[in-house]
Amino acid sequence: MRKRYITFILIGLCALWGNAQSLYNTDAASDFNKGHIMYLNGNYTGCLDIMQSLLQRDDASQYKEEAAFFVAMSQARRSSDRTEIVLNSYLQQYPFTIHRHEILLALGNYYFHTGNYAKALDCYLKLDIDNVNTSERKDLYYHIAFCHIKANNEGKALPLLKSLAQNSPKHRDEARYYEGYIYYKNNDYSNAARSLSMVQTSSDFGYEAQYLLANIDFLKNDYAQAIARSEQLLDDSPSPSHAAELNRILGESHYQLGNDTRADEHFTQYLHSAEKPSRNTLYMAGIIAYRNSNHSHAIELLSQAADTTDAIGQNAYLHLGLSYLQQQDITKATQAFEQAAYTHFDETTREIALYNQALCCYESNFSMFDSTITLFEKFLKQYPKSVYADDVNTRLSDLYINSRNYKKALDYIERIQKPSREILQQKQQVLYLIGTEEFANNSIGQAGERFSQAIKVGNYAPEYRARSIYWLGECCYRNKAYKEALRCYNQFLTIPITTEQDIIALAHYNAAYCHFEMQDYNEALTAFELFTQQPGISNPLLTDANNRIGDCYFNAKEYNIAYKYYEKAADMRLAGSDYAILQQAVIQGVNKKNSKKVKLLKRLVTDYPQSEYGEEAYNEMGETYITMNKRRDAIKTYKKLMELYPEGASTRKAMLQLGSLYYNQKDIENSIETY
Repeated sequence: MRKRYITFILIGLCALWGNAQSLYNTDAASDFNKGHIMYLNGNYTGCLDIMQSLLQRDDASQYKEEAAFFVAMSQARRSSDRTEIVLNSYLQQYPFTIHRHEILLALGNYYFHTGNYAKALDCYLKLDIDNVNTSERKDLYYHIAFCHIKANNEGKALPLLKSLAQNSPKHRDEARYYEGYIYYKNNDYSNAARSLSMVQTSSDFGYEAQYLLANIDFLKNDYAQAIARSEQLLDDSPSPSHAAELNRILGESHYQLGNDTRADEHFTQYLHSAEKPSRNTLYMAGIIAYRNSNHSHAIELLSQAADTTDAIGQNAYLHLGLSYLQQQDITKATQAFEQAAYTHFDETTREIALYNQALCCYESNFSMFDSTITLFEKFLKQYPKSVYADDVNTRLSDLYINSRNYKKALDYIERIQKPSREILQQKQQVLYLIGTEEFANNSIGQAGERFSQAIKVGNYAPEYRARSIYWLGECCYRNKAYKEALRCYNQFLTIPITTEQDIIALAHYNAAYCHFEMQDYNEALTAFELFTQQPGISNPLLTDANNRIGDCYFNAKEYNIAYKYYEKAADMRLAGSDYAILQQAVIQGVNKKNSKKVKLLKRLVTDYPQSEYGEEAYNEMGETYITMNKRRDAIKTYKKLMELYPEGASTRKAMLQLGSLYYNQKDIENSIETY
């Protein structure tokens, strides 16, 4: 502890001691004077012994207060462990002592030098500064300023430090250093640098000043200067805590300048020595590890930096997710992206995170349809002009296609600003699929529009374009636009595609029907015959085609040839075979072979009792029996017709024929009843 020379004692008490010696020239007075002289000469141990002895003597009562004062002050000067106790005891025993100022100052200094700055400040603030001599006053100002700094009362410390920096050579360097420190702490880096620069060569405060200046260079983004200053400080063997921080500054400065290799070297040293690493540094080191494809290390570092409270934490979550992706850990990647997308500190980061979150969901579990759709649609709503928008629209269309929601898929496809060839292929496919849905729902007009749109897209998906042409033909056929339907079928058949053979066969079949419906039987005949030559035709279609070929020959009155094709159809014993038998019977009738005709008609009603041609068959059979003069058979036949088809179109005619037959047999009663 610095020596304090109490001038007030010398001036104020000399007269008292002189008078005491003259009035009481005793041993007590002599001892007191000896002790006092020892105190003034710095012999505090000797002073302490004498003054404590006086306190025990009965003849020294007039000296006890002063002796107690010197005992307390000697303890303080000796830096005794009992300093606090004896100084406080003195003030309690002599609350109105003329030495209160000296005791408070000594007690404050004791607290100050033992690091109890709050109690020190409390003592200092009780002093009357005017009673402090000039040399001690500057020390006191410095102590008070330092106590204010420790109490985070920089505003009260700063004026005292400014005054000391200007007026006290003894405290100038430390005042300027702490002045700079306060400016630095309050983010006033310009004033901080000005003050600290004045002491950067100081033997006592130069290193600390340079250390803060390195921090200021870094905080002002002067990374080159921060690197130069920090490297010099590292060469000067700093304390471990400063060395760690300097490595942090060097690492982050190199990072900002794009020198990842040097940055990583310093980050490694910093992280090895720092007790609680900076999140910024953990983030930057993690980013470097990610860039270097050291994804395990990146995950280790970024996990410590990731947070939802700031932009750095948000970006850390983003790169954490990207690192997990590289390790094929889709679940953890999704969770990290979700955290990054949760906050809005940096919208670019959030955009990338939300896109990747949706992408992970899309890639990892395609069955999670609803959640994936929700994420993609959320992304497009929030970032409609994103560079990822086209990709998201593409994936949404994929999802809706796979869920067979083709209209929704088309909606997203049409939002794509610059569709690729693949997208146009997909669009052509979707338009075709929507058309088939409309066709299945019997919305023939709307189906035709979709097929036309698919065709107009171009030739990006040749298979679906060809199919669209075919189905547009189907729509035209359903609307009885046979000429346009025929054009579509013929165009379809000229396209060199590898599609299902049955569709090619159907195109021939339908083209033939177009000719047939337009009563162009010659062309129809050629087309149906071409159809029957196609491979893999189903028997029901072959049966129908043989019937139509038979019809074409029938219309050309080439009955024998027609009969052969009807016979082929009848032998298939499928739908349409009943019609073929009926037509065979008609031809036998034309050829005057009524017995064979009747036989065929009986075959029809026997083999196909539910046939739509049953009523006509019975009617033809009855008329043939009449022609053959087999009235009884005719009567049975007409009665069967009336029984089976009481509301049939031929029933009234059959009743008239039956009545006539009864009449011709003189069966007047039945004839009348029948009529």
